[in-house]
Formats: sequence, structure tokens, C-alpha cells
Amino acid sequence: MNKTLVDNFDIIGIHFLPDMMYDYDTFWSIRIIQRKKENPDLGKNSKLVRSYQVQSREDLQNLKPHILKHCIDNNARAYINLNPKSWRQAAYQELKAIADIIAEERFGDLPKVLDKTIDSGAKMKLQESWMKSWVVDVDTKDREEIDLVKDLIQGIFQSEKSSIKAELPTVNGVHIISSPFDCKRFSDDYKLLRPCNETPEVKKDQPTLLFYQDPLTAF
Repeated sequence: MNKTLVDNFDIIGIHFLPDMMYDYDTFWSIRIIQRKKENPDLGKNSKLVRSYQVQSREDLQNLKPHILKHCIDNNARAYINLNPKSWRQAAYQELKAIADIIAEERFGDLPKVLDKTIDSGAKMKLQESWMKSWVVDVDTKDREEIDLVKDLIQGIFQSEKSSIKAELPTVNGVHIISSPFDCKRFSDDYKLLRPCNETPEVKKDQPTLLFYQDPLTAF
């Protein structure tokens, strides 16, 4: 029987969110998404079930029962973008988007405005590159391969300070969360050691898996 349960609430809360809200502008975006891969009758590749925004570890834990229920009821996955976003930037972009809708009389697009501006226009202007979080998608649970990818990333920095922020389980492998690095060098170094393998994908501003429970898995 295929059983899969991925719960990254604790590790994400500890490593990426403040204990309590520390300002009114900063937030993190969560999306609950159905995928055609797990729902063959969906009719399209993916569907947004629900979105949330959290400003602290406390928010995340308070929302956990609701997120789990939506995921389990809809056979959906919860994702979180680990790069903080700005309500100020979201508001500016939302006003612009609404003005465009009014000018073009596309009033049916109004319900989607906030989600779209949060995804595309609410990026926090992080002053230091180390504050940003990249997701390196390693599509295997083989420990040797995972450690190789982490060593290659760390080797680029040539520093005792680790650039690896966390390792998060996914359904088929892991997401390595890292500070930004030289992608070309990473790809070249990886190909030297694994010429027949596809280089793990580096996602510069994409979400990571927060929660997924296979329907056959019981708590």
C-alpha cells in the first residue's frame, strides 16, 4: 500500500518564521493546491483551493488544523513561499491591477486580484542576498545523492558558514533550502560528477511543500 505523509510545519516554523509578528508589513504566503497528478478528474493541471498569509510561527500553528482539513478533504498539497512578502507592495500592486480592470472593464477578474498580486508583485526587497531562500529540488531520497548536492552548494561559498538553511522532505525526495549561489557553477560541478543525471532544479522564488497526506495514509 502506498503511504505518504509529509508534514513540514515544525521545521519551517522554527527555521523561517519569527515566534510572534514583528512588524505589520511582513508576511509569508501559503497556497493549498489540488494537482491533476493526484486528482486525474481535475480537468486542468492544478487548482487553487485556498490561500493563507501568516506573519509568525504562532499564526502557522493556529492555522494548521484548517490547512490540514483543506488538504485532506481535497487531496491537495499545502505550499509555502519561504521568501517574505510585503503588504505594502501588495497594496500598491492591487491598486494598479484594479485600475487596469476598471479601465478594461474586466470586472470578472476582481476576485483573483489579491492572490495574483501576492504571487507576482508583493516581493519584499531583501537588502542582503543571504536573506533570500532558494529551493533546490532533489527528486530522490538517496542519502548519498542528497549529501552530494548539499556539498556542491556549500563548496561554492568557500566559507565555514553554511549556506544550507534547511532540508525539507517532499513526496519523492527533498527540497534543500539555500541562500542564493552561482547556478552555472553548481550545474557544471554536478555534471562533472553525474554526467548522465539531470541537474536538480533550482527555484529562486518558488514555494516548498508544507503538507501533503496521501489518501491511503492514516494518522
